[in-house]
Amino acid sequence: MHEVTEGGRARPRRGASLGAGVLAMLVALALGLSTLAHIASYGFAEIYSDQFRQYRNIQQAGMPAALFQPDNGHRQVLPNLVRWMDVEFGQADQRIPLSVGLLMIIAVWGLLLSLAWRERRNSPALAGAVALIATVGLFWAGSARVQYHGNEAVQVHLVILLMLWATRSISALGDTPWRGWAVGLGCAVLAMLSFATGVAVFAGLLGLAVVLRRPWKEVLVAGAISAACLLTYTFVLPGGDGVRNTISLQPLALAEVAATWIGAFPTTSWLALPVEGAFGAGPERVAATGLVGFVLQLSAQALRGLFGWQSQLAAAPVAGVLGFALLAGFCARCWRAPERAGQLERCALGIALFAAALSALVAVGRLEYFKVHPEQMLADRFALYSALFWFALLLCAVARWGEGRWPWLGVAVALGAAVWILPTQELGRGWASHSARVMEARAAQAQSGVLLDGWAGFADMPDLDAVEASLDYYRQAELGMFRTPRSRAMGRQLAAAQLGEADRLPAQGVRLLAANPVDSPVGPAWHLQGVLETRIGADDGVWAVDAQGAVIGVGELGPGPLQRFGFQDRSDWLQFDLYLRGSWQPCSGVRLFLVDAEGRELRPLRPVDC
Repeated sequence: MHEVTEGGRARPRRGASLGAGVLAMLVALALGLSTLAHIASYGFAEIYSDQFRQYRNIQQAGMPAALFQPDNGHRQVLPNLVRWMDVEFGQADQRIPLSVGLLMIIAVWGLLLSLAWRERRNSPALAGAVALIATVGLFWAGSARVQYHGNEAVQVHLVILLMLWATRSISALGDTPWRGWAVGLGCAVLAMLSFATGVAVFAGLLGLAVVLRRPWKEVLVAGAISAACLLTYTFVLPGGDGVRNTISLQPLALAEVAATWIGAFPTTSWLALPVEGAFGAGPERVAATGLVGFVLQLSAQALRGLFGWQSQLAAAPVAGVLGFALLAGFCARCWRAPERAGQLERCALGIALFAAALSALVAVGRLEYFKVHPEQMLADRFALYSALFWFALLLCAVARWGEGRWPWLGVAVALGAAVWILPTQELGRGWASHSARVMEARAAQAQSGVLLDGWAGFADMPDLDAVEASLDYYRQAELGMFRTPRSRAMGRQLAAAQLGEADRLPAQGVRLLAANPVDSPVGPAWHLQGVLETRIGADDGVWAVDAQGAVIGVGELGPGPLQRFGFQDRSDWLQFDLYLRGSWQPCSGVRLFLVDAEGRELRPLRPVDC
């Protein structure tokens, strides 16, 4: 059944449109809230990668100079402020960046949902479809690293938030446009000073203004202001040499990199599944995710065979070229009749133009790096921008369906997108929870001095000597994995009174999952993994103590759902990783203790096999 509008066009009855919209909105809320809860549960609780360098530089530079210090070609004033707060008030325990990162993600989600809310009166079905598409694009776990790592969540989502605000301002320009331009360009400046990706906001805004056929006077003035900001960023502000030295101009190579980079989402969520898999999981693990994973693998395998793509890097640029072609088509449609494009379509075009401009910017700034590490063009830390690009194109497609005859069409497309990401969503969340445990295990290695292979890559440093120097710095500064007395206790001689007090407590059982010798530069060492029977809030870690009362091993308790925010409700909260130096035998003289953060209260553990 349909209503007939004054113009004679058929429009679905509101009941059908409302039902479709409510369904899509409920799915969007379920996906968004469950993802936020998982991020709060398994957000990385230790410093990681660039943070080893960034936190040290911030401490050594001091305030306010630390705010304006470029890092790897990026100027990060606002993210540096968050890092300084984490060091100054949290001893680099990651609570502040993780909390701010979550707030940024929620703010971006809220701004995207507000676009849907504007459509609720005209078409509830369209509003629900927009909400679900935006949620899928933002919360896709293929970009898990920039969701679960608070440091990267801040710098990435802050830029996206400012870009969305700027795009909304430009998409709503009227007869008195200068206030809108002031807001838009102001957000662009803040984005530029938050991360280098913010530079692309200027290009996205100017591109949107051209597509909307804004007066050339506006575009020229805005372009001149943008150029002045970019020149200041590149040549005037301190550290400009580090920014300029990353630039490379090779047109054909740049085009290939840009297309590959923008094609990351369809490649990693689909085309890579039958051969490369996802998140280090092989094709067989993808198939085990269920029917959707199997169908995606089968269809991707057929397409790769048809076109002869031997690797994901061969498929990605083709997907990227298709994406650019679709963007050009949507831009042409809007340019021919900008008055027919509502704010939803305009904002979606602005998001896609930003992502397209960013692909070119990344190609210019990272071309030489990608020549050495081509697989990084599809890395998870970049994938969010590709996902936003493709889901913005999807929003452009459904933006004019709200008045159509089939209210379920836009919702069906949105539900299809949600189903599409199911395999990589499951694998991405699994990768995040596993990585959270790896972070704790690495912290235990640092605390015990048992540094295993992979530390240079983990800390983004050239070699193990640099890693050891960095860890010595953090140990002396009492930051990061060395922020508590418990974590700095390696080699400490415990008082007889403290051990005696612990011995008067009943020993709780602990089930050892693994006890393996490991190769370590410091000599013989062991890695113990176990699960506790119980744990209380004061328990912060595990010690291994020899017969003479010396601490010969330090362990970290595993992360658990909402642990950092006061909840304790899952069994993985009971797991631990401990590294000890020397020899170890079950039921020997080496004893295990649960210990609080201050290293004062000990609770004895007894392996259940003894």
